[in-house]
Amino acid sequence: ELQSRVMIPAAAVQQDPQGFFSWVLKPDHTAGQRRLTLAGQQGQQFAVEKGLQAGEQVITDGAQRLREGAAVQVLN
Repeated sequence: ELQSRVMIPAAAVQQDPQGFFSWVLKPDHTAGQRRLTLAGQQGQQFAVEKGLQAGEQVITDGAQRLREGAAVQVLN
């Protein structure tokens, strides 16, 4: 069942008092925060039940320093 869900690296998942979230790369190359409902973990990947769409790019490096609307430089 987890294989049918959007899978993201564990490094892209953060947690705060409101729950789990991830940063995504928006089309204008800025960061956007997405609240996540997780379905489970498989190795170093989390299955996302709600909060992300297939094809959205999650930010894994430097995510701890991001804020909504911050400019993002894509390295790869």
